[in-house]
Amino acid sequence: MIDWLNCNAGAVTAIATVVLVVLTGVYVTITRQIALASREQVRLHADARDAMERQDRRSLAALAKRLREAVDGLPYPAIQIGTIVQRVVLWTDDDLKDLDTLARAIEGADMAAAAQAVESLRYLGHVVEEIRTAEKGQGWNPNSIRPQDWATKIAVARTALDRLQEEPAPPRLARPT
Repeated sequence: MIDWLNCNAGAVTAIATVVLVVLTGVYVTITRQIALASREQVRLHADARDAMERQDRRSLAALAKRLREAVDGLPYPAIQIGTIVQRVVLWTDDDLKDLDTLARAIEGADMAAAAQAVESLRYLGHVVEEIRTAEKGQGWNPNSIRPQDWATKIAVARTALDRLQEEPAPPRLARPT
């Protein structure tokens, strides 16, 4: 067998070379398909991320609008206890957490407005709950807060929520082609 290989070394080399060329071509084709599939996967991931951010933007705007409407239901500029006890619909802690979370999730969202809205809404909610709780018992002491604080927090909440309803411009990212 060794003698045969020695006699036909050129043919064996040519056959081995052809086999290597064919295998290399197969590997090139497979690698190209993998690269195209990877590029498509990156594009699909970017599209899904964009869709999620668009949904987050719509959710933030809708939540800010709903909270703004709740703030508009508060008596302004002065506190009117009867109005608060009877008809004010408040927001929940989850609403405030969602507002903060959505603002953080959206690139370009006004984080300062979100923080101002959350802080003002917490203050207002605390006062409303204090009034409701006290009204069931002995009555609420209006001297427990400064009237200008109430009016200021409402104004800050309104402005901040209005800013959050404005859709920030989405960032322009280079898209894979």
